[in-house]
Amino acid sequence: MPKLDLDAIELVSSTGYPEPFDRVVAGRWYRRLAPPGGLTRMGASHVVLKPGAWSSQRHWHDGEDELLVMLSGEAVLIEDSGRTMLRAGDICAWPKGETNGHHLVN
Repeated sequence: MPKLDLDAIELVSSTGYPEPFDRVVAGRWYRRLAPPGGLTRMGASHVVLKPGAWSSQRHWHDGEDELLVMLSGEAVLIEDSGRTMLRAGDICAWPKGETNGHHLVN
């Protein structure tokens, strides 16, 4: 069955960012959805941001597209062109190679 059980997927808060860049993502919790879904050609994550947490450091992707679907709550999208409030139901897309550095802040 293609339906994933979120509660059965490990929720982690680890990061590969070194000190001091790891501090701002300390309140970010995520589940990697691609492996349990058997997906091998795309990544997918379910991310929860505690108040004040960042989704990541500002970044872009050279080799893959990025799609964000806001499921609940509010967060501020920060990118090269400024700040945008995102709310439940909002969707953002960045094509691979677009050098528009972005991240979310709750």
